[in-house]
Amino acid sequence: KEKITFGITYINNVQLFHIGTEAKLHRVLKKYENGTSDIMVEALNFFHLKEFKKVMPGKLYSGGVTESIEVENKMATTGLKKNYKKFVQLIKNQILDDGELDSIKTLDIVKKINLPSVKKFQMLNLENDKARQKFLSDELKLMFKIREQENQIKGKFYLN
Repeated sequence: KEKITFGITYINNVQLFHIGTEAKLHRVLKKYENGTSDIMVEALNFFHLKEFKKVMPGKLYSGGVTESIEVENKMATTGLKKNYKKFVQLIKNQILDDGELDSIKTLDIVKKINLPSVKKFQMLNLENDKARQKFLSDELKLMFKIREQENQIKGKFYLN
């Protein structure tokens, strides 16, 4: 089976950012008559886009020159694990035992909480893992506050 990899860069509205993820084609889910497909990919690593071309020579798509980025991915701190455990209980209505948290790393939590792309981009641009863990803890606390507010107003609004 051929290993097909390609880059996915972050685009916010119409602005192309010079950071992205190298992805490997995992499988084709569905092919359409117009030639497009729904695919499932696996993220391999991050890259910095050094040069971008709207159309690659001899191809029908854009591309560019990239450079791999090593992203520090340390074990989650006790505080981050505590906030993540609370997130799973409050938002996902599940219970985690401490054993499930023993080996969890920063980027594992990012994948599991489903941050919006803009937040992932902000987090990825932070200087180190310590800053990323603080950012994640703050995002989780914000989610708790939002859920708390939702619960307070639940049942207080009625349609006419």
